[in-house]
This record gives sequence, structure tokens and C-alpha cells, in this order.
Amino acid sequence: MKIGTVYWITGLAGSGKTTLGKRLYEQLRLTNNAVVFLDGDNLREVFGHEQGHTLAERKHLAMKYSRLCQMLSEQGIDVVCATISLFKEIHEFNRQHLQKYCEIFVKCTMEEL
Repeated sequence: MKIGTVYWITGLAGSGKTTLGKRLYEQLRLTNNAVVFLDGDNLREVFGHEQGHTLAERKHLAMKYSRLCQMLSEQGIDVVCATISLFKEIHEFNRQHLQKYCEIFVKCTMEEL
């Protein structure tokens, strides 16, 4: 079975992750119907609306996002996931467990935020 690619778009709040993710999703959809766009704000509503914003709670949610991406990828679905999730442990998990993984860090100056 085909393994889907996970495009993990990360960066600070307001850096353009969602905008970039939507554009990438639209481009991928031109040639592939098996692609989904996941946005961190929407994922929080689904998985963690009852969770707070402590470091441990944010890491726990980020791991849920990673595992969801893994599950979809293993079913042949390309995943564009735009989330802050700036945790070394999460990025390392993704690199080790997602067979086709592309990490994109959106960098901008504080003035641009």
C-alpha cells in the first residue's frame, strides 16, 4: 500500500502556517484526491478543548496530532498539518515514525508577527 506524505508545517503563532498549509493543500489536490489539511486550532477543538495550555498539555496534544498524521499516512493519505507544536520530542517522533515526512519551519521576524 502507498504511504502518504506528512507535511508538518510549524512555526510561531501568526507566522503564516495556516496560509501556507492551505496553499500547499490546494496544490496537492490538483493531482491527488487523497490529501487532507489539518490546522492546529481546529485540531484543538476536536482533541483538546478541555485541555489547558500548560507545557505538558500542549505536548500531549501535539503527540495526538502526530499519531493522527501517522494513521492517515499509513492509509495512503497525504497530510498537510499546520501547527505550532515547537517541541523537539515531537519532531523527533515524527522523523522516526513517519515514513514520508517533510518538516517545514515558517520563520519570520517578530515585527512581521
